[in-house]
Amino acid sequence: MASPQIENLVNQAEELEKALESAKPEQNETALGGGVPAETGFSSPYKLTEQQEAILVEYAVERLRKTETEMGRSLIRGVAWASQTGTMAAHESFLGRRQVYEWLYENNVEWRPTVMGGIFEHSNLIVPVTRRIVRQMIARAQKYFIGTEPWFNTFPQGPADRNVSERVEKYARWKFDKTKLKEAVAMILQMAFVRGECVVKTTHQKKESIFQRKAKVLVDVNGNDILASDGDIITDMDSFIPGPDGITMILQRDGVTQQPIVPIFIEKTITRKIVLHEGPTAEPVYYQDFICPLNATSVDDSDFCAHLYDAPVMELADFYSKSKSEETPEAELLRIQAAIEQIRLSAGEGSNPKTAAKQARSERGEAEVTNDQENPTIEIAECYLRYDANGDGITEEIMLMLDVRNRKAIYYDYLANVTPDGKRPFTVVRINPVDGRWYGLGGVEQFKTSQDFIDLTINRLNFSQSASGRVTFWRPDATFEGSANPNLILNTGGTYTLRPGFNAADALTYVTLPETKNQDLNFMLNYFTQLVQLESGVIHGGDQEFSGLPSSKLATGIRSIDQAGNEMFSQYLLSLESGLNQILSRLMHILLDNLDRAEAFTYLEGDAISLISVNPEEVKDFNLNVKILLTRYHGEQQLQSNAQAANMVAQFYGLPPEVQQKVALFYRQSLKALGVMEADSIIVAFEPPPAPGGITPDGRVFGQAGSPGSPTSSVGNARQVPLDAGPAGGASPETGTAV
Repeated sequence: MASPQIENLVNQAEELEKALESAKPEQNETALGGGVPAETGFSSPYKLTEQQEAILVEYAVERLRKTETEMGRSLIRGVAWASQTGTMAAHESFLGRRQVYEWLYENNVEWRPTVMGGIFEHSNLIVPVTRRIVRQMIARAQKYFIGTEPWFNTFPQGPADRNVSERVEKYARWKFDKTKLKEAVAMILQMAFVRGECVVKTTHQKKESIFQRKAKVLVDVNGNDILASDGDIITDMDSFIPGPDGITMILQRDGVTQQPIVPIFIEKTITRKIVLHEGPTAEPVYYQDFICPLNATSVDDSDFCAHLYDAPVMELADFYSKSKSEETPEAELLRIQAAIEQIRLSAGEGSNPKTAAKQARSERGEAEVTNDQENPTIEIAECYLRYDANGDGITEEIMLMLDVRNRKAIYYDYLANVTPDGKRPFTVVRINPVDGRWYGLGGVEQFKTSQDFIDLTINRLNFSQSASGRVTFWRPDATFEGSANPNLILNTGGTYTLRPGFNAADALTYVTLPETKNQDLNFMLNYFTQLVQLESGVIHGGDQEFSGLPSSKLATGIRSIDQAGNEMFSQYLLSLESGLNQILSRLMHILLDNLDRAEAFTYLEGDAISLISVNPEEVKDFNLNVKILLTRYHGEQQLQSNAQAANMVAQFYGLPPEVQQKVALFYRQSLKALGVMEADSIIVAFEPPPAPGGITPDGRVFGQAGSPGSPTSSVGNARQVPLDAGPAGGASPETGTAV
């Protein structure tokens, strides 16, 4: 067996098998169509008979093989095809072309003499135009998306979410910082520009470490451990606080467990578990290990896709040992028997890498390590397929973990039970999306034709100016050495003696072949360099100076170049933003879906440090009401929107009440368009005042004493104006007297 740990697991399983061998599995659970469900090493709600499972596995293996052939994985996988002749099929395949794009980005052209031949067999220089442009495109995109801190924000879509949205946002930033999501996004953007697309897998990971240590444990009078409400032991490092009655001491950790009147602590060796990492992760999938039909419009719409990776058998054994659920002894026996069989099949695999991500990359000087039989690994295909495996007439979305070599199912289940949103955990981030396809067209591919011409031109120039562009005329008989040996070959650095009557020009003459295309080749070289720069949308003055454009020397030309570049590059950003936004939305969904206990954390904002807590009850279904926005300029946009909203509010309340009544709805809609969620409470029209003599809302006559619209009483030397202007006729209006 490969390792003592696996031997122990098998021995324990065999002991259980012997203890339960007399038990007969009851058919209390059947697969659809009848029959006892087949057992894998993991328990799953998706039940299949052995025949149904065999059909499912055979279908998945066949789809995997055909899709690998379609994408060219079988041509380039584990083969140094670039150094072999007759490999044009691999070069032109989907995955082969992406490997070439990666090599071109790294200025690696060692493959060209073998694959392309021609002039590259004699001169193989490269002008790094494509690398220079794609690098700036990557840097520009990274600056746009992750160039500020914070680099993403969450926005509540309803007033009920505002109370906790700020804490959820800070919690997400804290978690994503721990999982190094920002660094992952930088790599995702780079791969998307180089290859055309980057497949990202979003999952929840939890890494634990088990260890033992000495501790003083709280026990009862009989020496038995006293457990807290969470099922864990209590040590002298735990704290007790006064309970609600002010007398009883309760455990601070759970707020329930009471402290004994006389606490007894005994030193013991206890087993502890520390969580090294837990949280959502977004990992780029190595392009040669992701399989999807090329005619699929999206990964989710494809009938089949798979992610292949190496898994240590030791981890598989650990998964089996932890995969315990509420099952009968008979079901446990069948499951462990399946686990034993799987481990036995996998134990002789060896540690040599099976998938491309782990295999040595010879172009970078890597070499394969010695095969280690003590730590074997197996190649797993994590397949996502749409198939009716249980024969109920309904096509299901299935996740199948498949042992590729042994063609055996390790685990399968409904997709909805595997991912929080019920969708396949892959997001494709791409630039220049190909119409009707799931992949894209990258920066290297976009400029490869021009790059090939530029390199072809520069190598022709180099070849014509080298020794190959010169003809040597050598007359051996003009030397004593040549007279003795008519077949004497000219040796550079050799010493020869001229015969009498001959000079050096008679013995050796060089004639340089006329160069008639040098000027034309230089013109074409500059022309194609300019085209590539203009098409990329990431031009600066240095590029234009190099390619000889005079407009780069003028301020007007520089501004025109910058404006045109921003317009063109916005197309790439638009394509990338939707994919990155989907990744963040999925990560937020995974984060909140796996929040099973209250979690407190410290958050640094500027120079202020705050302690924040989030609990599962307050974020239940919260992700459905949160919108995640990626933008480098969010702060500037928010300030601009706030200024527009403030001006709009001031303008509204400057209108007469009669007008406010008619345009209030218009102003509310305008504020909501600016992102102001409380527009209904901000824009409230005043009631217009009644006409003189009219009835006010409180039943009084408008204009009478003490009613709205009545004049205030005069005080001091002010003149009092009577409410009644006097009788009609020639009476003086000033009938009042000064006080």
